[in-house]
Amino acid sequence: MTDKLEINAIGQIAVAVSDIRRDVEFRTMYAVIFRATVREKGPDYETTADHLRQLAMTRYRCRDFVSMQEGASELTISWWDSLEDIKQWREDPEHRAAQDRGRDRWYSDYRVEVVEVVRQYNKAG
Repeated sequence: MTDKLEINAIGQIAVAVSDIRRDVEFRTMYAVIFRATVREKGPDYETTADHLRQLAMTRYRCRDFVSMQEGASELTISWWDSLEDIKQWREDPEHRAAQDRGRDRWYSDYRVEVVEVVRQYNKAG
């Protein structure tokens, strides 16, 4: 196995890994990255988050959804097959109501990034 680390002219790091599993078919995928500073999670936060996660997975074809918190910093990443699915999720009335509660009560600030996954590889166990 030969791993190569390069830093290109604009300071980006590119890693080439030679043992990528070639038998895994890759299809275009998108990720939504949500970063926030938690102000205060009320008693309805966990219930709302669990409900919305299930809604995204079942109604809007979200492929995976992970969330973690360290101190006041929260990071959530969800993976999707299409930008249209993400758009429909963003416009869902229950999701919109939760976004309003997030802005008003749960988070002091947040940032959302929608990115295209250009490469995927893994080490199978």
